Amino acid sequence: MRSNLNTRSVLNTVRAILLSLLGLFHWKKRRRLTMPPTSGPQTAIQPVAPITLSVNTVDQFIAWANRSNTTDRLRVRDEIVKAREDSKVLAPLFERLEQAGKNDMGTSLIILGIIGELKNPASIGDLEKFIWQPLPDEQIVGHGALGDRDLLEMLQSKAVEGMAYLQTEEADRMTLRVISEHPSGAVRSAAIDAYLFNHEDSNQAKEELIRIVQGGDVLFLDRVRRVRSGNREKFNEGLVRFYQLHPEATPPPPEKAPESARSDRGRVDVPLEPPRRREEKG
Repeated sequence: MRSNLNTRSVLNTVRAILLSLLGLFHWKKRRRLTMPPTSGPQTAIQPVAPITLSVNTVDQFIAWANRSNTTDRLRVRDEIVKAREDSKVLAPLFERLEQAGKNDMGTSLIILGIIGELKNPASIGDLEKFIWQPLPDEQIVGHGALGDRDLLEMLQSKAVEGMAYLQTEEADRMTLRVISEHPSGAVRSAAIDAYLFNHEDSNQAKEELIRIVQGGDVLFLDRVRRVRSGNREKFNEGLVRFYQLHPEATPPPPEKAPESARSDRGRVDVPLEPPRRREEKG
């Protein structure tokens, strides 16, 4: 039984990390696809004028956030913060989220990011409904593609991060329910990380979660979080500590290729000499 739990723990960890990374990949891919083609010498992209977020500018604001570069990103956040008291923007944002859904992951992730950054307690009901949407059955898609379940798990993980960021008693209670009851290991993992982050990774928060997490999710309490202000050395040190605490999560070494495959690896087959053309008799 313990072996099965350990295996599931490793799979849940890998799955959660991969879904997070793939969410970033889809967002970046979306940005590349929406940029117009260029020709000739490349010039620096000038930041566009800020767009105020209001009920009448939701579509324009989403488009601006979607194509924002590093310079614009802070300005996008500043405009979102200015709109935190405007609850009217929430309804059209959730409508656009429903329209984009799994078919436009880049836009959906950006909308959820905007909703989360608004930090408006009025969003909690719609966030809860979104997080508890029934998950589709697992699909065998192959070639590294993502199925509908994977995509919805990515979006629900982003949504629970926004819920935890509200930092209210109601939001904490709902996030704890996700941690203890949600059917997706990836979503539970995101909820655990978000809850700890918004409680400053305190021992009290960890002790609270230890009492409610599912058996295979215990290792998520010690998972390393990489932040922009950190550095690679500290992150690697954190990984070492994590695997010391949870050696069962250590990935197995890669399997060696069979001897026959290794012996053929350096061999280069010389192609047969093409038949010579016979000289025509004069």
